[in-house]
Amino acid sequence: MEAARRTGRAAESLSYRSCWPLARLKCRRASLALAPANYWGPDETLARQQIELGVAALEQLQAGEVVGEGHTGLVERAYENQTDGTIQPYHVYVPTSHDPARPAPLVVFLHGYVPSITINEPWLPYPDDIRMAERLGLLFLIPYGRRNSDFVAAGEVDVLEAMKAAQAFYNVDPDRIYLMGVSMGGYGAWNIGLRYPHLFAALGPVSGHTDMARWLHRPRDAMPFWKRWHYEWDNPIDLAENACGLPLHLMHGGRDLLISPDQSDEMVRRLRALSYPIDYTKVPGEGHYVYWGPKVYDTTMKWFVQHRRVQWPKHIVYKTYSLRYDTAHWATIEQFLQWGEPAFIEARAEPENRIIVRTKNVAALTLRLSEELVDLDAPITVIEGQREAFGGRVPASRTVRLSLDMDYEAARTDGLWKKKGLCGPVEDAYNYPLLIVRGTSSEDPAERADTMAKADRFAEEWDKYADGRPRLKDDAAVTERDIDSYNLVCFGRPRSNRILRRAAGGLPIKFDGDAFVIGDRSFSGGDVGLVMIYPNPLNPSRYIVVQSGAFHGESLPINHKYDLIPDFIVFDGVVLDDQTNRALCAGFFDRRWRLSDRLTWYLDDAAPQPAALGPGAMEAPG
Repeated sequence: MEAARRTGRAAESLSYRSCWPLARLKCRRASLALAPANYWGPDETLARQQIELGVAALEQLQAGEVVGEGHTGLVERAYENQTDGTIQPYHVYVPTSHDPARPAPLVVFLHGYVPSITINEPWLPYPDDIRMAERLGLLFLIPYGRRNSDFVAAGEVDVLEAMKAAQAFYNVDPDRIYLMGVSMGGYGAWNIGLRYPHLFAALGPVSGHTDMARWLHRPRDAMPFWKRWHYEWDNPIDLAENACGLPLHLMHGGRDLLISPDQSDEMVRRLRALSYPIDYTKVPGEGHYVYWGPKVYDTTMKWFVQHRRVQWPKHIVYKTYSLRYDTAHWATIEQFLQWGEPAFIEARAEPENRIIVRTKNVAALTLRLSEELVDLDAPITVIEGQREAFGGRVPASRTVRLSLDMDYEAARTDGLWKKKGLCGPVEDAYNYPLLIVRGTSSEDPAERADTMAKADRFAEEWDKYADGRPRLKDDAAVTERDIDSYNLVCFGRPRSNRILRRAAGGLPIKFDGDAFVIGDRSFSGGDVGLVMIYPNPLNPSRYIVVQSGAFHGESLPINHKYDLIPDFIVFDGVVLDDQTNRALCAGFFDRRWRLSDRLTWYLDDAAPQPAALGPGAMEAPG
């Protein structure tokens, strides 16, 4: 196997990128097929079949061939996910009419929730469901989505990486990429499409959530601000403004008892209040599974091909809660004025070489210009609010940077600032290369065993959530290269984790024996824990995530362990009705990564946290 890898790796060839991940995937599938925990027991036939396919992929690698090249129908491929180093599958349906010399339209399809989904049993549409892709000559991409991720966090990363991987093997027309999803995938299509509106020519959500808080009967006004922020940044209805200029085709069963059509109705009302057009079909008499059968797919794909992406729209609108999502079309938000609140930008190219910009909570932004927007050879004027923010010739870079906050401008090169890839919350660390660090250095054998067990548990739960074990090392084995290459998730306290001991002096939350100290307040107890994200003091270009004390999320469903944690949270063992641990203190660091009274919440100072639906509320199949 190693010889085949060396042969094909030359220049990171397409042969290597197609054969090597697929061979590794087949080995992993064979291993899973032989696992005694399988419902029907070990499947030696499947294991043997997968090993044979893996060997065939290695033989193609040695020959310098591209696996699947020239194949039509449903083709399985794989890529190496950079977050955790695991191999993840995706499928592409290739129509028989596909001509590699001609750019082809691509439909990206996001599947629904199925509790039993694995890489050996992925959620794939029936052949009849994708017959329209064959008739219209559409490539049809089916990301795995890391099981049942709601296509946020690890699932979102998987979709984007699968899109990138597929475009290495197929000649995709970038102006005809369409995003479709059903049930959980409908929610994913809304979220990904509204966060990256510049990537897609049109969206086609089916039977999806648009307001998760409303569906779960969790009143936002009763939530602590940090929890409400988390619901809103993952909530399509709170990102509706971003659909400006993005063609939308929405379908929902009129008698859907699982995800009420009210979810789509409300989104339609919101979009129409913004004067955005939307094609909406509420199918009379149909329940949630309106997408069981080809009609929904046929209708959506025939509608898709009527649309092309406008690469340089003259009018753009973008709302974002985080610098992870900083760009739409030709505008990029560089910095917020205040963290913990959404930022907003509207920009419009007008006659007479003028660009009108309106912002909220934006400290700095960049506009990328083109001849489709302005005359690049003539002076331009950029008006922000009521003032002229730029006037003169277009720079050679074709970019105009607007600074709207003098305090930021004066200090932006000094010290730590939140930025894309380094802005929190805790979930953001899991979107980039990751290493779990198991603390092994406590002098107390019981503490040492407990700390190691918690790191192992995290790795096991990640595997159950994302279908792949993450990188994990003992603290003593972590190298300087690891610190340079990875976000570190450190389990333990300074006395029990060597890496955390080295970093603790540079962290804003302090350790005092078993207590966690935030400002002038101290929290301790056998059931008290801390989770915190911060630029790693040992390498400020990467994150460190601290997991100390009690294990967070004991009662949360496996696909929602990581998505309601702000920059820091101190919690105890009390489990709330929404299945989260009770927070004693939680919040965000400010835009300079400092503790802030405005962004720090204490249970002692707050009204009681809200009740919500009971266990299983976020586990409905789709």
